Amino acid sequence: NHNWLWTKRMAPVALILLLVPACPLFSAAAADGFDASSLLKAAEIQGGLVVHLGCGDGKATASLLAGDGFLIQGLDSRAANVAAARSHIRSLGSYGRVSVDLFDGNRLPYADDIVNLLLVESGLHVPAEEIVRVLVPRGIVLFRDPPPAFPEWTGPKVEGWTAYVKPIPDDIDEWTHYYQGPHNNPAANDKRVGFP
Repeated sequence: NHNWLWTKRMAPVALILLLVPACPLFSAAAADGFDASSLLKAAEIQGGLVVHLGCGDGKATASLLAGDGFLIQGLDSRAANVAAARSHIRSLGSYGRVSVDLFDGNRLPYADDIVNLLLVESGLHVPAEEIVRVLVPRGIVLFRDPPPAFPEWTGPKVEGWTAYVKPIPDDIDEWTHYYQGPHNNPAANDKRVGFP
């Protein structure tokens, strides 16, 4: 009997599906028209620090957590938005890997060269030099509105966003091989980082 055979084979699968709760922790689903998985894929971001400027209620920000290799932070200049976003992220059980803080609208609260992906929502005008300062080399900034003045960087095509990629500065060495280059001499030509 086909019904008996199907039931016998599918019963363990059904039991597993019932026992495993839906996990919102790594949800990269669309939140209010914000498709996090498409943004991360288009930007070719596989981890690191992702910052969402103008995070609002935090739903879109929380959806950016796509795995263990990500650390997500939302910034907003309104205290009510920060409180709402924190509440939403706590309800998902992901606060810590996703966090939200107040933003003064001008200075980004990060060390130099640390942000892998920066998303800037409409109506925010952070100084270009501040964005360049915090992005890692090859880091990407996505603007919901095209910025009035910004370096002419090329970037990935992301629907609904203007993308720029921070170039690798001339004083940073890039290793093309395991031992720096084809000459197998593991000495960097980096001028930014010296001996410890």
